[in-house]
Amino acid sequence: MMLITPEEGIVNRIYNITEIVGSSPESSDQAVANAVAEASKTLRNLE
Repeated sequence: MMLITPEEGIVNRIYNITEIVGSSPESSDQAVANAVAEASKTLRNLE
């Protein structure tokens, strides 16, 4: 979401911080992939 004030043309961006946790018996990389895959079911624009 971007907010622009008409007087100054200043752009403000709003960010949301979400903590996600994943696990995997294989590796920490797989744990991250599992967490992101699960979170992407309900969250948008995960990068």
